[in-house]
Amino acid sequence: MADALDSLRIASPCLASWEAMRGDQRVRLCALCNLNVYDLAHMTRADALALVRRTEGRACVRLWRRSDGTVITSDCPLGTAETLREGLRVLVGGLVALLLVVTAGAVLSSTTRWIVAAILSFGRTTGKIAG
Repeated sequence: MADALDSLRIASPCLASWEAMRGDQRVRLCALCNLNVYDLAHMTRADALALVRRTEGRACVRLWRRSDGTVITSDCPLGTAETLREGLRVLVGGLVALLLVVTAGAVLSSTTRWIVAAILSFGRTTGKIAG
């Protein structure tokens, strides 16, 4: 059964950037409207419900929903698992990128040494490089 949290509807989504707001992961101040914006994903379900009740549903919130429509809170096991999976994807992607850079650097370094050796060898055989 959906509770007050899962029944939330955003009447007019705000275009302000969360990253541009000052504050912490839980609440930030919007410079456009001078109101606090609460990120429900960083609140427990009990805290988020208390906020909705206290503000009579008129709070500015940032929320994420699971595929079943349930609002994700910090104590949502499926939301936490998805957050961990996303973090793991980012970590693996970063490691793959690092491996590609290191491998490319090694290949280029090896190729560069070969080219320099070939130039020096050619120069010595033609007499254009002393040595």
